[in-house]
This record gives sequence, structure tokens and C-alpha cells, in this order.
Amino acid sequence: MNRFLIADDLAHLGTNETPDDMSALWDRSCSALRLLVLNADHASAKSLATHLRKHEHEVTVVTSQTAALEALRTFWPHLMFLTTPDGDAFARHVRACWHSCHVVLVGIAEDGQKSGPDEAVFDHLLTKPVKPTEIQNLLASVNERSILTGDVR
Repeated sequence: MNRFLIADDLAHLGTNETPDDMSALWDRSCSALRLLVLNADHASAKSLATHLRKHEHEVTVVTSQTAALEALRTFWPHLMFLTTPDGDAFARHVRACWHSCHVVLVGIAEDGQKSGPDEAVFDHLLTKPVKPTEIQNLLASVNERSILTGDVR
């Protein structure tokens, strides 16, 4: 099963982070953001969206690049989670047209893969399974930049 692993899913993987600990972290460091999840695997996208909505973020889920373009035009997300293997050209287009939208590649690390995203294409790289603290730190950073730049649509 290729679903997005977070929070409760991590309990059996031996992490020390509990859902209660994570709630406290989320509550103190991040206000609601508009988030777009693009993933052809609807179950995986739904898992991530459910987690983000628990923390009062406004989330739109799409399963195609065409639907993502429409969502970008109408929803104006602060951040887009992109989980497609052929997303480089699409991410370049998003960054060129929607400067305030952070693009995050979510993927599985492969042997020989670079340690970070291509900064010309992606703002961040998250490797599955993603720790809740990684998501929180990323969203807190985006939230802070949105406040500093005045992007509070």
C-alpha cells in the first residue's frame, strides 16, 4: 500500500512522537494555511489531507496536474505537496507563475538520490515515511514567510 505515513501510522515504527505531543507542537507554532495536495493516489492524498485538516488547515486535494492548475488559480495555496514522479516541469511552471506558493516534493528516497531537492524546482523535499515534526516545521516556516511577505489572502 502506497499511502502517506504520518502520526498514528508512525506509532508502530518506533518513533517517540505521540499524537498528543504533536498536538501541542502544532498548536503553538502554526496558524491555518491553504494547502494543495497533488497525488494520483487518492488514498495517500486523503491520508495527508486528513492529518492537515485535524490541525485546522484548509486543504484541497487533486489527482491531476490539470486539476492542480485550476486549484492554483482559485484557491491560491501557500504550499503544494507534489507526489508525482514526473513533477519537475510542472513544479517549474508553478514556481514561475505562483511565486508565493511553496512546492514540496514528497517521495521515497532511492539509493544515490541527492540529499535535498533541486532548489530551482522544489522548495523542500520530504521523504516517506514523513515524521509529523517535519511537516510541522515546514508549515511553520511557510507560515512565518507568509506573514513576513504579507501574503495573508
